[in-house]
Amino acid sequence: MTGLAEVGHERAVTEVMTYVAAPGKDKAFEEARSAMFSFLKTQPGFVSVNSRQDLKDRGCM
Repeated sequence: MTGLAEVGHERAVTEVMTYVAAPGKDKAFEEARSAMFSFLKTQPGFVSVNSRQDLKDRGCM
C-alpha cells in the first residue's frame, strides 16, 4: 500500500491510496479492505471517493 496525504481546502486532509494484492490473496485482501472502510466510515469527517471527478465535485481539486 502506498499513500500520499496533502492538506486540502478548509484544513481537510486528502489521502490517496493505491493497493496491490499478492497473487492468490485477492479475497483476503478484499475482506480486510472492506473491514477497514467499514470502520473509517464511522469516523467523523471521513469521505470516500472513487475517482478524480469525485474529488473535483467535493472541491478538493
